[in-house]
Amino acid sequence: MFGSKKSTSPLAVSTGGSRSRVPSIISADTTLKGEVRSTGELHLDGTVEGDVHAERLVIGETANVTGNVTADTVRVCGRLDGNVTGREVVLTASARMTGDIMHEVLTLEPGARFSGAVRHAEAKPAAPAPRFAEPALAAPLKASAAPA
Repeated sequence: MFGSKKSTSPLAVSTGGSRSRVPSIISADTTLKGEVRSTGELHLDGTVEGDVHAERLVIGETANVTGNVTADTVRVCGRLDGNVTGREVVLTASARMTGDIMHEVLTLEPGARFSGAVRHAEAKPAAPAPRFAEPALAAPLKASAAPA
């Protein structure tokens, strides 16, 4: 449940083979301290002090998150103090965010309050197919004196 997955792209999030389509919900009367991980959709309405990793993340209007967020899609409606890394990031009109955003697609709705830097990250193409070994570089050619 809290296992670590390594990623090759800074914006890729491992789904871990999740079959559930029902989101996990942290309600408004709940406070969590520490790292939170979900292989599916996570809806936060409470307080989280720590980093959050999910496939899809919604930070609800009553949520207060202090920590970095990483998800394929991130929707911020509440307060977030931390950095966001996501393929698609949406800050709604009620969002209050302090931190940096790394994204492929970014939407800022009118009324959203944001303080930080934004960096666009291009989707990385698939790794090229392996090629045959390159031949070793030959020794430099010596200039030969040609008759003039």
